[in-house]
Amino acid sequence: MQDTDLTLKDVIGIAKRQFRLILLTVFLCLTLTLVYLFSVTPKYRATALVLIDPVQRNVLDPRQQASVAGSTENARVESEVEILRSAATALATIEKIGLIADPEFGPRLSLTDKLKQSVGVAPSNGQTGIALVQDTLSKFRNAITVKRRGLTYLIAVSVDAENPDRAASLANAVAETYIDRQLQAKIASSFRARDILKEQTDRASENLTQTEDALDAFIVENLDQFTAESSAQALRELQIQLDQANKNRLQAKARADRVQIARETGNWDSFSETLGNTALQSLAAERAELQRRLSQITTNTAENVNLRAEIRKIEETLDKNVAESLNGLRDEIAQFDRDADKYTDQIRQSVLQGQMSSQMVTRVFSLQQEAAIARNQYQALLSRLRDLEAQATAQIADSRIVSEALPPRSAGSPQKTKILVLAFAVAIGLGIGLAFLNEYYIGGITSAAQLRNITQASRVTSIPAIGGSGLAADQIIDVPLSAYSEAVRRLRSEIDITTGKTETRGKVVLVASAIPSEGKSTTALALARTYAMSGKDVLLIDCDLRKPSLHTQLNMSPDSGFLDYLQNPMPSGAEQPSFYDRDPRSDAAVIMGAGGSDIPTDQLLASNVFDKLIRDARNVVDVIILDTAPLLSVVDTRYIAHHADIAVMSVRFGQTPQADVRTAMAELKQLVKKDVPIINVLNLEQTSKDRRRLQGYYVDA
Repeated sequence: MQDTDLTLKDVIGIAKRQFRLILLTVFLCLTLTLVYLFSVTPKYRATALVLIDPVQRNVLDPRQQASVAGSTENARVESEVEILRSAATALATIEKIGLIADPEFGPRLSLTDKLKQSVGVAPSNGQTGIALVQDTLSKFRNAITVKRRGLTYLIAVSVDAENPDRAASLANAVAETYIDRQLQAKIASSFRARDILKEQTDRASENLTQTEDALDAFIVENLDQFTAESSAQALRELQIQLDQANKNRLQAKARADRVQIARETGNWDSFSETLGNTALQSLAAERAELQRRLSQITTNTAENVNLRAEIRKIEETLDKNVAESLNGLRDEIAQFDRDADKYTDQIRQSVLQGQMSSQMVTRVFSLQQEAAIARNQYQALLSRLRDLEAQATAQIADSRIVSEALPPRSAGSPQKTKILVLAFAVAIGLGIGLAFLNEYYIGGITSAAQLRNITQASRVTSIPAIGGSGLAADQIIDVPLSAYSEAVRRLRSEIDITTGKTETRGKVVLVASAIPSEGKSTTALALARTYAMSGKDVLLIDCDLRKPSLHTQLNMSPDSGFLDYLQNPMPSGAEQPSFYDRDPRSDAAVIMGAGGSDIPTDQLLASNVFDKLIRDARNVVDVIILDTAPLLSVVDTRYIAHHADIAVMSVRFGQTPQADVRTAMAELKQLVKKDVPIINVLNLEQTSKDRRRLQGYYVDA
């Protein structure tokens, strides 16, 4: 943007020039901030402290605890922080306290629905189901803040709410829900471990039974060989007793099955025959006789009813006897099983204590070892299963609330003092930024210092505006001691000092502007009159062939204009043309135009005629002032800029766009010869300087 760096003086100058804009920006920002502070609903923040115990403790045995490293402890605490922040904890809290129906976090009418309601239109049905829960969840999570207190095991759970009591209750509810979920997770984990261990215990029990049965089966299958090898008569007797016990058990089992079937089918005759009980046989025969008599009696008679009652009574007696008999048979079967187990155990002990071949010893030892391993495994699993069942019902959470949230005394947000200070700082920064933006890019130019910053020119002056409706250039003659006249003389002095040719004849001064109506022609005329009043021979040429204006300012109406001369030069010896004359108010010579051109004029200014005119003029006058066309409007100035010994760029106060000034300056620097100085003039400056300080120096009309 700039070719040189800004100095502190430049920044202060910009701030002074743009003070109103900065002040307005600060005022607007602070006003909006105050409106926000008075309109926003205050929020109260309540905080509960939760202490995390990173050590896994056994409630049934407090001496058992898992020691963890420091990094693991930090990871554990950070993990609990994330769990507290999770949507699951917030959702569980919402469900626990019914937050969906809460007026602050629950559904509200949207702005559109409120507008509809205000004009009598029914609002929409609103959100339902998952969308409603998600909306409440989003609001509630935004109100929750979870932070770890430094490197401690303390976690601060804060909730923002519109009511201080509500904020405290919500913060405590979040902490309690988190602890409840943690406890339930531990209990559920214990129950899952118990279920898995129970399955393993059941399999171990089956395996133990199979190994014990395998040992017994091996002994029974090889009992004859064991008996032959040991020659023990007691072993043979035990085998006979075992066979008899098994036989008796099978017989009792068969009888019990027949009795059960007879009971289920109501075959009382078969039941009595199976048991061989004469009393039961008599009852069965009596029932059969009553059943026969019942079939011969008409239904719905008194005798029919009595017979049915007697039959029912006999059947109840029979069923009672059947139940007693079944229980007795089952007791017999159980006794036979115990006898068989006793004889089997005695046989095992006798075999193991007796003499056996090495092959038998190896096989028996192998089966014994498998049974012992299965027994130990089963006992270990069973013991662990009992421990897990006890732990599942005696779990405690690894976290606890050490400081419940209390209702805050004052609102936590908005923090009015901080917001106002921040808003003021932002407003100052924004105001300064807008000031620089306005200084360099937006709006017109309002000071010579601003013009210097924009163009990066070292030579900048200004010419003040005058009051009234008269021609400003007339003040050079009418009010020579006015501020305007002094400013034009300062411009003349700047030109003379800059060129260093105050005593050399034929100095060409190019007066240009970026766009039309910037006071360029008036400045050129005033500058010519100033030179004329100082005793210089000066020639002012109106080079704006498209829209000449000098003749209008001089109240002159030449028959022909400078355009006509360039198109058709006058032969030598001809009488003086009407477009060349003297300024009526000074001795300055003026070449005027007479009207706008209807043909391209750039080539006329680039012609040999114009070049010869400038060369001849350099030999006879001291100063030649060229009033040119606007740089950005037409190309004419491009063809005469190389004649200039110095260029004056006229910029109108507060109106010329800054971008146009930059573009025109860049173009003018390329058009003039190398090292040709350019003076920027802020024209028609609306000065507000205190004239009392200059009293006695200026004499205004």
